[in-house]
Amino acid sequence: MLSEHACYSNYICEEWFLHRVERLITLCQCLDSVCLCLHAAFCNN
Repeated sequence: MLSEHACYSNYICEEWFLHRVERLITLCQCLDSVCLCLHAAFCNN
């Protein structure tokens, strides 16, 4: 589990990598104020 900030970065990455939006959405699930993100570092890179 990563911080909310990391999760938010994942969604920002969606706009930069539109061709991978579908994959990013699958990797990142945000429920209410709880964010569960996978491979957040991938988006930061």
